Amino acid sequence: MIPTAPEESVLNWIRHSCLPSDSVLDIGCGEGRYKDLSVEDYVGLDSWPACNPSFLIDLNNVDIPFPDDSFDIVLMIDFIEHLSKRRSRQLIAQAQDICKREVLLMTPVFWDSNKDALEDFHSVHYNNLGVVHKSHWNESDFKSPGWIKEKLYSGKIESKTSKEMLVYRWMK
Repeated sequence: MIPTAPEESVLNWIRHSCLPSDSVLDIGCGEGRYKDLSVEDYVGLDSWPACNPSFLIDLNNVDIPFPDDSFDIVLMIDFIEHLSKRRSRQLIAQAQDICKREVLLMTPVFWDSNKDALEDFHSVHYNNLGVVHKSHWNESDFKSPGWIKEKLYSGKIESKTSKEMLVYRWMK
C-alpha cells in the first residue's frame, strides 16, 4: 500500500523543525507519511502490521520503548485521538521525556469516529480497530506549560488543515 501523501502545509511545518542531522520518532506513524523528512534517523511506531512500521507495538498496553532524550523530535500527528485521554496523556508525557528538543502534535478539532477507515476495504486500515477514534481533544487540553498553538499555511494563506486540526508544539 502506498502511503497517502501528507498535506503540503503539514509536511512544511514538520520540515521547518527538522535539521538534516536530527533523529525523529513518529508515534502512530500509520502508513509512514512523514518518513521522507531528509533527517539522519526516522523511526516509526505503530500497532498495525500492514503499515510496516519500524517498531510494531501496541501503545494501548505498552510504554514507548526508548530512554529519555533519545530523539530530537517526536511526532504525534493524528495519533492521540485513537487512544483514551488517560492513556494519551501518559504517552504525551513519555514523548516529552524521550525528545531532546520538541514534540509536534496534531489532533482533529471535530469529533468523528473514523469508522469509515475501518470499514474501507481499499484502506491499509481495513479491519484495524486501532484506527477508530476514542477521545476528542480541545484547546483547554493543552493549557499546561510549554504547549504552543500553531497555524499551518499554504503560502500566505492559512491552510484548511490548520482550521480542522489542533496543531501544537512543545519545546524542552
